[in-house]
Amino acid sequence: RYEDFSFHPKADVLVSVSVVEHLPKLIRLAWISKAFTELKPGGCFLLTIDTVPFSGLLWNYSEGEQVEDHSLHGTIDDLVQEFATIGYQVEALEHLQWLPQTRVGMARIKAVKPLE
Repeated sequence: RYEDFSFHPKADVLVSVSVVEHLPKLIRLAWISKAFTELKPGGCFLLTIDTVPFSGLLWNYSEGEQVEDHSLHGTIDDLVQEFATIGYQVEALEHLQWLPQTRVGMARIKAVKPLE
């Protein structure tokens, strides 16, 4: 469970590969907030995020089932705002609208915990 993990010492880098978009928004917010507490100041959170092809919508399916409606689940821009609200500085964002021979697009984000 994400609530139970803790790094001692705090982490320099956390990596998430195509995970956060499969979580309902409220759980996603709690998850990225917890990650923020586990990073050292100056540490970075590197993520790939699946998106609905040719859109900025976060992929909203998990194991073939819709996680929640797109109006709740959000967009890449919403996710960047969530990171900023938590306190991260988003230093890099790249969004590929479609990955050939797949069902998804993909975004890459580098979010950094500011130095204290």
